[in-house]
Amino acid sequence: MLERLYRALWSRAGGRPWTHIIRDSQRKYPLLWLLIAQGIGIVLGHLFW
Repeated sequence: MLERLYRALWSRAGGRPWTHIIRDSQRKYPLLWLLIAQGIGIVLGHLFW
């Protein structure tokens, strides 16, 4: 079942691995990824400090 889900996602993404899609997105929108990482860090800092 997990294999079917992976194949469905693979075919929807144009046959490219998800790591390549994320890397391209990071290069296209670096500020957005920086803000996302900062937001996650702030949330985790408040939860576990």
